This record gives sequence, structure tokens and C-alpha cells, in this order.
Amino acid sequence: MNGILLVTHASLGQALVQCVVHVYGACPDCIEVCSVQGGDEESKARVKATLEHLRMQHDSVLILTDVYGASPSNTATQLVEPGRVAVLSGVNVPMLLRALSYRDESLDVLCQKALDGGMRGIVCTKTLPEKGL
Repeated sequence: MNGILLVTHASLGQALVQCVVHVYGACPDCIEVCSVQGGDEESKARVKATLEHLRMQHDSVLILTDVYGASPSNTATQLVEPGRVAVLSGVNVPMLLRALSYRDESLDVLCQKALDGGMRGIVCTKTLPEKGL
């Protein structure tokens, strides 16, 4: 089973976990959260320590970050280990739910399923003009 590490700005990671609790009723123990405010050494050390904690419990870890190129993503990308630690940026609720649904798959399959879920969760909905409602 894969662990999932959310590395995000401010409290976004905790908010995503609250969405998981809303859907599942509880948060699986495979998820950890690290908030990163900048690229400082303290933040990097926290993310690395949290990753190591997850790796002691899981074969591999998928790190989900919020914005590609920002501090959380840059910090996480430094920790990539092919086949053991992967990073996807642009996390959203559908991506996280899909990652949880496929966490027993290989890391490669998990990454693809999470990526697909995140992209399919982004939809442009056009509304019809009001007709006397």
C-alpha cells in the first residue's frame, strides 16, 4: 500500500483532509500533511521527516502538492525517488479521492489514476439562461 503526503501552502492540506473525512467518515492512516510557507530549511526538514515516517509504514509514497513551481512543489520534487516517491502537482479533491481509491496499486498506476481523477474533476459547466423561473 502507498502512503500519501500532502505538501501545500498554509492549511490547504488540512482542508483537503476534512473533505476526505466528509466523504469517507474518517481519514485513512495513510495520509500525512505538511504545510510549507516558503523554501526555508525548516520546512524542507519537516517534509523530509514526514516522508520518512510514511516510508517506514508504506512501500512507496505519492506526494501531492498544490501549485507546480511553488515552494511546496519545489520542496517535494527534491525528494523524488523513482519507484518509491513520486510527486503530482495541482492537487484537488477529485485527485485525492482517486489516489485513496487506488492506493493499493503500484506507484505508477496510482500516479496515473490520481492524475486522471484530478483532470476529470475539472469541468466547465455552462448554465442555461433563466426562463421565467
